[in-house]
This record gives sequence, C-alpha cells and structure tokens, in this order.
Amino acid sequence: MREQQALARRLARHEGIIRMAARAAAYRSSPDYNDVLQELRLAAWRALQVHDPARGAESSLVAAYCRNAAFTLRAAARVQRLGGGQPVASLDAPADGVDGSPIIESIADDGPGPDEQAAASLAAADVLRHARPRERTILTLRASGFTLDEVGQRLGGLSRERIRQCEVEALCRCVTARRRR
Repeated sequence: MREQQALARRLARHEGIIRMAARAAAYRSSPDYNDVLQELRLAAWRALQVHDPARGAESSLVAAYCRNAAFTLRAAARVQRLGGGQPVASLDAPADGVDGSPIIESIADDGPGPDEQAAASLAAADVLRHARPRERTILTLRASGFTLDEVGQRLGGLSRERIRQCEVEALCRCVTARRRR
C-alpha cells in the first residue's frame, strides 16, 4: 500500500509533463482529451516502474515515454481520420489499399526508436544541467519546436537575433562543460 502511495506521489510530480504531452496529442476542447490524458498517465506510470536512478533523471524518462505515447496517439487519430472516422481496431489491421499491408506501415516512422529517444532525452537533460536558467528555457522551447520569434515573445520581446545568440552561447557552454568532465 505504501509503495502504491509513493508511486502516486511520484506520478503527481510529473503531471505537468503529462499535460504538456496531452496538449501535443489532442486539443483540450477535444472530446478525446481526457482519454489521451489517461493514456499518458499510464505511460508515465510505466516509465516510473522501469526508472533506474543510476541511468538518469526520472523526469527525462517520463517525458520520453509520454512523448512517444503522444506520437502514437496522434498517429492513431490520423489513421482514424483517414479511415473516414471509422474506429480502428488495430494498427496491425490491413489497410484498404491494393496490397493489404497493415495500417501501421502507412504511418510508420523510420526515426529513432523509444530506446534511442530515451537515451537522447537523458543526454539532453545532462546538457541542460550546465545551462543557466534563461538559456535552459530557450533551449527547451527551441527543442519543442518554437520559432525564434515565439521564444523571443515568451521571454519579454527579445529579438530573433538575441535568442539565436543566447542559444549558441548556451550550447557552446554546455558542450565545453561536458568535455571538461
């Protein structure tokens, strides 16, 4: 019982990450938003179950699991939209194409798998540890897909060029700090 309560407290600490991933997977006004939120909480719970403190920060692993789950949920939603709104029983079901290949093959991502993404997240967390708070914010926003203009607006109206300069300085500082170790 205590172990479950401890896990629930750990999960609650990562609610912000879970909600951010949910917003990436579905709009808050979407009728599926609460379902997406629950799926991502399950993904975070799985991450907490396998987390090894010796391998990196807990939040990085939770973020990687939630991001991967959000991508999967978005892909499933896209398949459902392409299928005319009909529910998709399985991504392994044959598509309505000529060759009868599974749906998953039409949306499969040839990018890095979950293990490579988790390793990259852990490396990014290590890099961010050496950045100053403002630089950490800039790097995080840029990695999340925000443009230089959007980051500048969020940071009080800084110019695109200043954001770019801060980004370069932060990356240089972080790389130098990693090399010293």
